[in-house]
Order: sequence, then C-alpha cells, then structure tokens
Amino acid sequence: MYFKKFIAIAILLITITGCSSGPSDSDIVEAFNNQAIVQLDNAFAPLGFKTSDAIDFSIKIENKAKQDDGRWLVQTETRMVAKKNIESFTEQQQMGLMVMFGQFKKGQDIGKPQKGNSHMTKGDKGWILSN
Repeated sequence: MYFKKFIAIAILLITITGCSSGPSDSDIVEAFNNQAIVQLDNAFAPLGFKTSDAIDFSIKIENKAKQDDGRWLVQTETRMVAKKNIESFTEQQQMGLMVMFGQFKKGQDIGKPQKGNSHMTKGDKGWILSN
C-alpha cells in the first residue's frame, strides 16, 4: 500500500518538475532560427536571397526566468557577423543590405551586439517565441 502511494507521488513530482523546466539554450536558438530569421528571410525574399546567405547570428543567453503567466522571459545578446563581402551581392541586393546593415566585409561584426528580451511558450511542437 505504501509502495503504491510512493510510486504515485514520485510520478506526480516528476510530472510537475518536467512541466516547470524552462527552455534549454538550444531550444532558444532553434526558436530564434525558426521564427526571427524566417521573418528576415521573408523581408529579403524580393531581393532574391536569404538572410543566412549574408549573415551568421550568434545568440548568447544571458538569463531565463519563469513568469507568473507560465511563459519564460529570456534575455539574450545577439551578434551578427558577415558571411561575405557586400560587393559579392548584386547592386539591388547591396542596396537592400546597406539600408539594413550598412557597409560590411566578410568576417566583420555588423553593428553592435543587440540585447533583447523575448518570451517563450511551450507549444505542441516545442518552444516558440511569443509576445
């Protein structure tokens, strides 16, 4: 009898603990790649290239904290590094890139590292960025 209660309580504790764990660093990077970069790709699609053709993103997770509403507040610092010289793109692509990022060369940081806050929610298909 006590053994059954022990097992039931153990399962309940494991379930509660599993539900309260936050997103891993890889979950955060994956959500960023799947959502934020896709939005940039959509913006540059009329110019005929993807953001990932021009820029590498480096995301440093500075803090994660569970909020009262069940979401997780994630504080990040994002760095952008040029994959190619801007001259390697067509004139039209160069104009679009220069409007957004200015002049750049391969391996160069683009702008300053950007600090930001995002909320994350666990969805049916994993962690997603939410408002």
